[in-house]
Amino acid sequence: MRICLWAIGKSHEPYVKSGTDTFTKRLSHYFKTEWTLLPAPKHSGMLSELDIRKREADVILE
Repeated sequence: MRICLWAIGKSHEPYVKSGTDTFTKRLSHYFKTEWTLLPAPKHSGMLSELDIRKREADVILE
């Protein structure tokens, strides 16, 4: 079995990278693990939370 994990946006902080690495290492003992980093919607700083979620959903469904 293979598990595909998706994340939207970038991991700017080092603790996020460290956490995902630790989580992946623990999971990889049991399953093949693959991360997919999806780009954040453009101009999301000017959008409402609902609009951001709609654009993120569009990115996931592509």
